[in-house]
Amino acid sequence: VAQGYSGLMSVTGESTESPPVKCGPPVTDIGAGILATMGVLAAYAQRLKSGQGQRVDTSLFEAGIVHTYWQSAICMATGVSPGPMGSAHPLNAPYQTFRTRDGWINVGAANQRNWERLLEVLGVPEMGSDPRFEDNHGRMDNLKPLEEELNKVFETRTTKEWLERLADVGVPSGPVLDIQEM
Repeated sequence: VAQGYSGLMSVTGESTESPPVKCGPPVTDIGAGILATMGVLAAYAQRLKSGQGQRVDTSLFEAGIVHTYWQSAICMATGVSPGPMGSAHPLNAPYQTFRTRDGWINVGAANQRNWERLLEVLGVPEMGSDPRFEDNHGRMDNLKPLEEELNKVFETRTTKEWLERLADVGVPSGPVLDIQEM
């Protein structure tokens, strides 16, 4: 319920055509506990200085809002509520999950240099001169075609192979592990 009130469910999932999805972990519950702990510690520090007690208050709703920082900032700046984007980042591309031959990989090629390094590793340097993908603005405007092109390449090798290649050139990346693997 708190995830719905806080806007989290409106930005979680694959697209606006899909039903709203809650975050798997109870982020509002855990977040409220962390915020309460910070409040207790701040109140204790104040008590040590002044001898006065403090009232500490937290809520699941406010804890959910804390996790909407990107989306809230975008909404405040543009007046438009962003929707779900799957694993993609709301401001940088490609910064998301791709399918490999045997699993999934997260890639954070969020700046121009890492974009160029990624194209090098993938063996598709020509994508860098495609007008749709030349800069981050173009990549964000053409995110679906970008995802389609990159998925074709990522599916040709295993997660391990891509992680080794990406690490060699310094492109942030990592596997998507299940709970047992983690």
